[in-house]
Amino acid sequence: AGLQMPLARDPGPYNLASDLSVSAQSVDIATLTLQLAGGEMRGQGTIRLDGPAPQISADLILSDLGLSQVLILAGREERARGTLGGEIALATGGTDMATLIGALDISGRLTLTGGGIEDLPVPAPIGDDPEARRIDDLALALDFAGLDGPVALSGGFAWRGETFRVGGGATPSLLMTGLPAPVKVEIAGSRLSTGFEGALSPSGALDGGVFLETGDLRALAAWLGTPLPEGGGLRAFSFSGDLEAAPGLVRFSDAALRLDDIEGRGRGEVSFGGVRPRVSATLALSRLGLDPYLGGGASGASGGASGGERVPGGGNGGGDGGWSRETLDLAGLKALDANLDLSAETISAS
Repeated sequence: AGLQMPLARDPGPYNLASDLSVSAQSVDIATLTLQLAGGEMRGQGTIRLDGPAPQISADLILSDLGLSQVLILAGREERARGTLGGEIALATGGTDMATLIGALDISGRLTLTGGGIEDLPVPAPIGDDPEARRIDDLALALDFAGLDGPVALSGGFAWRGETFRVGGGATPSLLMTGLPAPVKVEIAGSRLSTGFEGALSPSGALDGGVFLETGDLRALAAWLGTPLPEGGGLRAFSFSGDLEAAPGLVRFSDAALRLDDIEGRGRGEVSFGGVRPRVSATLALSRLGLDPYLGGGASGASGGASGGERVPGGGNGGGDGGWSRETLDLAGLKALDANLDLSAETISAS
């Protein structure tokens, strides 16, 4: 509280010890050891007193600080494991706390090893699987050179048996002043690649460009615990566009999407909070290719209808001529509520 940095919870006992050498010109800290929240910080530094304002410089080493303790201090409820460490060099000067923070120049690297998080707030139906509510093999590194410069993020994690790579960066100084900050993050795995580049506000809202792509949408849906009905198509999928996201609501605009042979652009929003997600969207397709979903095509055979189940005029979908009248299984649409305005310049079926 004295540093104007209140913690969400009491950090518990702490111990601070150092060797000091004090003169009219400086305070030299030869060996400093701080034990707090189960971790330890060691360092050395100097406070120069022979100028118009005190000047502080220090080199610090952080070790054995548990991720669980950090989350507790931040007021989070998730159970976590892993060890934080790193090296930090800092310099600043001033006569009051506001000036010291404003003049702070800090650089170094922080790492997390052996990490994992449980009890993640994952929405249903994915969150119904206990494995979806945990992250394992979490290893991250933050490299930074000054608060005004970007912080570089690298590392990886495992989720539901799949390994993902993580990379990106942010500018924390703007967030510290209450302003939106530029952020970039990419997550890539064998089933899915996604990323965001834009602005992050202190409240957690996002505004920027997003992309998502997968080589097999059916396999991805099954892996996420929401398998699609059997059928053709629904394989290669990609999406990119402008994104606005806040708790419970995601809006997208100027979006380009591709699914199998379907291409188009659109805008819309997805809201969460009801029994099912609700989607409202306007999609303008340049081409709507139906072949992957008709189970064999719609032309190329002659002959009439049979037993009232087929209509004369090319194609079969079943091999004996005519248009198929087999029921289309759209049960997968029950996973959401949707209000869609769909148009297509071309609808094709061979």
